[in-house]
Amino acid sequence: MKRAAVGRISPRLLAAGAVLAAVLFIVGFKTLEARSSPPPATDPRAQIEWARRNRKPAMILFHSGMCEPCRKMDALVQMVRRDYQPMVTFIEVATNDEANWELVVAAEVRSIPTAVFLSASGEATLKAGLMTQAQLRAELARLASGG
Repeated sequence: MKRAAVGRISPRLLAAGAVLAAVLFIVGFKTLEARSSPPPATDPRAQIEWARRNRKPAMILFHSGMCEPCRKMDALVQMVRRDYQPMVTFIEVATNDEANWELVVAAEVRSIPTAVFLSASGEATLKAGLMTQAQLRAELARLASGG
């Protein structure tokens, strides 16, 4: 009968422990990554909650694809977005989607397009109507700088 050496760890047990540690590391990393990444663009409510919870500045654009000023505002946002994307989260809320009506009412949107600029501290500034590029850039720069 062989006796196991006291204080030695079998290679199998050591390998299993290494695999378990790697799995736990990956799961933990994915969990942290999920918390720090915004939710899919298809869920504006979750995106807004994520921005507030993570104290991230955001531009929330309430619009409709059937509204000419909305299409112009959307095109303007798309044009300047790349300059502010890392610092500002961009959220689109389609006002003609019934699922978004609670958000429209909560934001007190009376006309479209309406942009809500949400600071990292949670302060919201509402701008109704089509903005100029200079006005939009000024608001986004304010958000990006922490204002």
